[in-house]
Amino acid sequence: MSVESVDPAARLDESTARGALVLLALAVVALLPSLFAPFVADDYFHVVVASQLREGLARGWVLPIDLAGTWWTPHGLSVEYFRPLVVISFAIDRFLYGAHAAGYHLTNLALHGAATLLAWSIARRVLGAGFGARAAAALFAVHPCHVQAVGWISGRTDVLAALLYMAALLLYLESRGRRPGAAALFVGLSLSVFFLALLAKEMAITLPAILLAHGLLRPERESLGRRLIAPALATAVAGLYLVLRTTVLGGLHTPPSPFAYHLGDPGLLLHIVTAPLLYLGDLTLFVPADPMLTVPFWKAHPILFVLFAGARSTPS
Repeated sequence: MSVESVDPAARLDESTARGALVLLALAVVALLPSLFAPFVADDYFHVVVASQLREGLARGWVLPIDLAGTWWTPHGLSVEYFRPLVVISFAIDRFLYGAHAAGYHLTNLALHGAATLLAWSIARRVLGAGFGARAAAALFAVHPCHVQAVGWISGRTDVLAALLYMAALLLYLESRGRRPGAAALFVGLSLSVFFLALLAKEMAITLPAILLAHGLLRPERESLGRRLIAPALATAVAGLYLVLRTTVLGGLHTPPSPFAYHLGDPGLLLHIVTAPLLYLGDLTLFVPADPMLTVPFWKAHPILFVLFAGARSTPS
């Protein structure tokens, strides 16, 4: 068969499949060593909760922390979450792998691979199917900022929430420009997946703002009223989630300082000023992972931080 006789659609499908395989290989190879890591820190708590699924779901997800003497946790800190989807995922791992950490790591790695493909799909929808989309997805696959979320079993809440968040966003993007019936179907699916993302991590509640920004910045020949429908419905879903969360936990139970700062808290202004710089530092690997949780490393050990940053910036 000559090259000219090959169906262009078949060539496109083959190219897409090759691209997906390459991205999966990048995502997996970059974090493959995580499969050999043991349980650490909060991992033991999650495995115990997974073995008591009914009780874990009934009481929400309360994580008591009392590790005075370590730099990252103030004494007596207790953080209360509502993340039933994560509890269920750990229960499945518990059933499949028992107390073998490698199985839990394998699940995290698989979720990261799937998230990489979703990142590529979103990039193709926004940037087109060229080099830009491939480069964006490749950067997502190997970026060091994912190491903690994927390599630490307890970081699954971030990986799972990101996967569902991107799936909800992609479904919304696919609804744009379609006929009303098809668009309604995609939006409905997007809202359903968005609700699941909220059950994995609270940060997913930002999706309505993303949908609103996309609708306003990318009209795609749709009326303003139609562009506002999906963000409005997503806001309603977020409201339902907050009602459910409040009912289960018996109140909003916002995270305490320094997990979150509230009006009137000492240090709020400093937190607002330094938070963007710390996140930027995390993305560029100038500080250890997780600089925003409890006591930042740079504040607890400023001399070690300076030495670490200097070592990172010194040419080899």
